Amino acid sequence: EGNKHTIKKYYLKVQLLSDVDHQVMEQFGAWTQMSTSKDPTKTHVVRTTLIIDPNGIIRHLWSEMNPKGHAVEVRRTVAKLKKSGTVTP
Repeated sequence: EGNKHTIKKYYLKVQLLSDVDHQVMEQFGAWTQMSTSKDPTKTHVVRTTLIIDPNGIIRHLWSEMNPKGHAVEVRRTVAKLKKSGTVTP
């Protein structure tokens, strides 16, 4: 439901992924263990944005990014990838 709202609000034409079971995050290294003195088995999300092409190849990765201006940066990168033919529309 949250993704639908975001897509509508920002007029997005891309697919957003909600990964409640962490399967995709684990596959791409974005769900990781964060040991603390209180809980050595604690896990957390590494805030990450990936551009993944239709073949499952990561074409660009942002990790630990600044949310301010990030969407503009992602759009700019997608446009460059499309122009270069690396990612199809």
